[in-house]
Amino acid sequence: MELFSNPNIHDKVKYEVAQICRDLGYEVKEEFKGKDWRADVLVKANNQIYAFEIQTSIQSLNKTIQRQEKYLRDGVIGCWLFEKEPNQTDELKDLPLFKFKNINDKITVSLKGRKELTLKVFLSDFLNNKIQFRKILSPHEVEVRIIDCDCWKCNLKNHIYYISNLISPCHAELFDGDIQMWDSEKLIFNPQIKDKVLNYAEKNKKLNMAKIKVRFSRTINESYMSFGCSSCDSIFGDWYIHEAVIETWYGDGVIDKLIIPIDKTLNLDLEIPHWCHPGEHDFCSLELGTIKE
Repeated sequence: MELFSNPNIHDKVKYEVAQICRDLGYEVKEEFKGKDWRADVLVKANNQIYAFEIQTSIQSLNKTIQRQEKYLRDGVIGCWLFEKEPNQTDELKDLPLFKFKNINDKITVSLKGRKELTLKVFLSDFLNNKIQFRKILSPHEVEVRIIDCDCWKCNLKNHIYYISNLISPCHAELFDGDIQMWDSEKLIFNPQIKDKVLNYAEKNKKLNMAKIKVRFSRTINESYMSFGCSSCDSIFGDWYIHEAVIETWYGDGVIDKLIIPIDKTLNLDLEIPHWCHPGEHDFCSLELGTIKE
């Protein structure tokens, strides 16, 4: 007997998986018995065999991998839908494993919080290779936050900005914080981002953006690209900026937010294995350094 199993939910999800796949025009068998495994729902689609397992009881990651290996051995793509996912540090290429939810009698599937899909959309896209495993997460947008920053010398209210999140085509949001110190090449000053922020601020009469240019810092006895007062031109040193940014992490203090698209020349790829569902966008990169055309 399976611990903490919910047979009603299990049967409901199994029935809906089978029915949706039939409606999509695929050959479906329920409770199909293989050599030493039994699939809740077996589906033949696009010259491939899929086994969907609905898991409403507690099952460890090791046990799931052991069961998955039997599918892999027999050339079957096993896909696991868990009501409560096992502890898993990284998403795995050979283990499509997702969490399902049953809210108000409607089944949805979560891709690790990046997206919430209806069961029908999930099944259709998974069976049509629109959900693929990627080793690399490739941000294609950045979220910029505009905040207050009073001049330490003349007290004039200025506004500065920082990058809060890197956003991938599959909706992953990675907190960045952009706290590089004394670096003229920091991401916030990249023309793809800086020009869009300044153009936006120019049209918004409520914003008084600090001026961006290379200034000499007595703190480090060097010059670097920096924010400075729009009136007296006093440098806003990176420690000063850093403190202003951190304050907004724990309170409101954010005047405005922008989502800025970036192109492929600004490579922010990160090695984060994941099941990628980009929708209308391109998939994340296959390998680090890969630039998609």
